Amino acid sequence: MLPPPLEALHPPPPPVPSPLFLSLHARLARLQHAYEFGALPPLPSLPDPDDSDLLAALEDCDRVAEAMAAVKLRLHDVRLLLNAEWRSVLHGAPRVFGGASLRVSESLIPGAGLGLFARAAVPAGATCCCMYGDVHSLSSHRSAPGTGAYAILLPLAAPPKRAPPLPAQGGDAILDCEGVPAFARVKARFANDPRSAADTNCRFVPELEYLRARLVASRDIRAGEEVYVDYGEAYWARHEGGGPNTLRN
Repeated sequence: MLPPPLEALHPPPPPVPSPLFLSLHARLARLQHAYEFGALPPLPSLPDPDDSDLLAALEDCDRVAEAMAAVKLRLHDVRLLLNAEWRSVLHGAPRVFGGASLRVSESLIPGAGLGLFARAAVPAGATCCCMYGDVHSLSSHRSAPGTGAYAILLPLAAPPKRAPPLPAQGGDAILDCEGVPAFARVKARFANDPRSAADTNCRFVPELEYLRARLVASRDIRAGEEVYVDYGEAYWARHEGGGPNTLRN
């Protein structure tokens, strides 16, 4: 048997955030704080100059309802800017997706469309590729367009031992790559759920500090074998009757 490709033994490098992404991320965090607590964060977290109008409105007792509505709209607008910049960052760093040892072809699951297959053997514990997408909070994703079929939850975890390359998150995040051409190279989106524990050979490992989820082999995968991952009961509860559930014999 040929040895696994070198990329399978080492996760792809995380992207390096741009200064604009970092600025928008910090601004979004301040606005989220304002929306949740009715006030902008205390010093030293200064408001963005573009949001100084909201600070004045929040301090006016007669304009609180108006100010909160304005904060909600601003949150939406800044998140659009953030995700546009995030797509640009990922587009400029295609190696972050990984998956050179994988191919996309018709799935063995009837009605599932395309699936993901191993070009070469992948050992248990190796990273097959990485999932990236637009970054949402739980609330913003509920109002985002699309079905959520290509979304994955990154739960808040203990702070990493080393400083991450991306900003620290204040809560859970959702990645969604549905219908966005910038994420066409995300091969992880093509891994199907066989609805069978015996056939599942991969699992998603969320990494909130990198705003990604790694698709990791849970057992040895043979060359030519289809890559399968358990989407979880929450996914099927939302998409009941809307997806494949059995493998072709």
